[in-house]
Amino acid sequence: MYSTFSHTFPTEAQGDKKFFLTVNRPAAGQETIFEGKINDDKAVPKFKMKKDGSGQWKIQATASKMPAWVLGLETAFGARIEEIAAR
Repeated sequence: MYSTFSHTFPTEAQGDKKFFLTVNRPAAGQETIFEGKINDDKAVPKFKMKKDGSGQWKIQATASKMPAWVLGLETAFGARIEEIAAR
């Protein structure tokens, strides 16, 4: 799997936005975590994604500071991560 990849996600509120997702390569037995960001948008803080108990990718911790339109992309981020991981 790639360590960093980018993808443009369509949004209703903001148009197309290019996100960069970087994998944190875990030590044996630790969870894989992705860090997400938009390079040129200071209104969107960096965020982390990891799998929850049901195996779904979820935005972590900074979700309270995250714009609603970014939270709306959570499922799309997870699908893209799984697609890249399958390569």
